[in-house]
Amino acid sequence: MKTSAFHKSSLYAMLFTVCLGSFAAAQTFTVDISTPEGDSNVSPGEALMFEITGTLSADGGNLGLAFFAFDLELDGPTPVALSTAMVFDTEDGTVVDSFSKPEGYSIDFTGTPVGDDLIQLGGGQNTIGNDPLQDPMVDFPDGMVAENVAHTTEVLFSGTITLPEDVTGDATYTLRIKPGSLFANYIDADNGDGTYDVEQVSSTIIGGELGIVVQTCLAPASVELVYAGAPGADSPVTFPCPGYIDPRRETAAGTAGLDTVTLVFNAEVVDAGSASLTEAAFTVVENCGGGAAPTVAIVDSTVDESTGRHVVTLQLSSILTLQEWTTIQADVESLCGGVAITNTGDAGDTDRLDLAFLPGDISQNGRVDALDLLRMRQKLGGTCTSACPSCNGDDDPYFDIARNGGATAFDLLVWRQTWFGTGQSTQAWQGVQTACSRP
Repeated sequence: MKTSAFHKSSLYAMLFTVCLGSFAAAQTFTVDISTPEGDSNVSPGEALMFEITGTLSADGGNLGLAFFAFDLELDGPTPVALSTAMVFDTEDGTVVDSFSKPEGYSIDFTGTPVGDDLIQLGGGQNTIGNDPLQDPMVDFPDGMVAENVAHTTEVLFSGTITLPEDVTGDATYTLRIKPGSLFANYIDADNGDGTYDVEQVSSTIIGGELGIVVQTCLAPASVELVYAGAPGADSPVTFPCPGYIDPRRETAAGTAGLDTVTLVFNAEVVDAGSASLTEAAFTVVENCGGGAAPTVAIVDSTVDESTGRHVVTLQLSSILTLQEWTTIQADVESLCGGVAITNTGDAGDTDRLDLAFLPGDISQNGRVDALDLLRMRQKLGGTCTSACPSCNGDDDPYFDIARNGGATAFDLLVWRQTWFGTGQSTQAWQGVQTACSRP
């Protein structure tokens, strides 16, 4: 029957005799738990890497760690069995291989489940010089002793811990070494015959513990563009083209154009380093050098409680500049946990959208040409199969040249006026291009 600590077993007493009568220098063994990932925020079901390190003081010229043992526990609002949550790296080549079967001795190097805890993680080296081929034919320990182990901080264990998807979210779970469970011996002397004298460390220190923050909210993904002004604009429309060129007509009054842009994030966002979303989170830049860019005058946003999507409408100070490529960049982070945008988005950008204004450019190629007329005729004739612009999506962003909703023969007429510079058009747009390439 296994006992609650290695030093209480008879086998342990045989293998790791503590010479209490000797006068050894004071030695201290310290153990810490951390994550090499730096950030310990996870979603339910997401694996987090961990490392358990040990450091033995080198006072008195000791020859390094001979044996160690401790218990692990996880505190949190939902009970989690560490035996199923933790996966230990067991690849050969680490310095503590000599502490586990068959090289060294351990009841169970990666611990024995007791309730939700793991007890008696650890093991010891073959300091007794056991040879499995000689009487009494004990299979382990079997191996050479590694000296100077933990004189510098050594990784004793590494692996991953995964909290199940049904744990209570938006809470902290703490992985720690149980107080009072840490025990260690060090090598005091090499006897020269394959055996070593060992001593119990005079003090043990349980250092840091690992706080795992389980977040049920999502990090914000890249922004999506929603056409503001289309029927049902509150239902996000994913634009199929990289960037968006507004092909609808302009007017001499300079009032017809895109001055409202709606962005969608998959999680609620706020200004970076803030607790609210304001105009300051959005930067507008014109890339072709055509003049001063509009600014964000008003931010209006709502969160869809059923999906968690954050719909953010920006009212610009003016319409987009003709022939310009305008970039709107969001400097935001998740309201939950302050996680910044991370996913790949529009043309590889994660935090911005590129918009242009070129009347007549239905085909979205940055030039007003015969292809635009072809796309309009295909759309009205029911033969359009183009994916960009989408013939099967919302008509308004690409084919509503008259800006009055939908795609009709009237839009074809207005497109012809745009081509020739008649009607309300300020110039003939035939052959005109954007002033620069998309950034």
